[in-house]
Amino acid sequence: MSLETFIYHGILASVVFFICGIWSYQMNKRTDQTIENTKNILSMAQANESVTQNLEHAIMLSEGMLNDEIQYKEDDLMGEALSKIRKKLME
Repeated sequence: MSLETFIYHGILASVVFFICGIWSYQMNKRTDQTIENTKNILSMAQANESVTQNLEHAIMLSEGMLNDEIQYKEDDLMGEALSKIRKKLME
């Protein structure tokens, strides 16, 4: 193999490795963004579930159904407020 052929193939291999490195970086970046988006979607779904549960409880309170107690998550401030309203209405 001549020196020219060796240098030509070395440059070609370097370009291929460089392009593959760029692709790898971009794929990793997109994967991280996809993971972050999935986490955001899941947290929004959980928040929506809490809002739906609180809305159902508020409707029950407005209709005078005070005997049914609903369990809330620890950090659900609206649920705690509705629970306090229920207790006040039962007095």
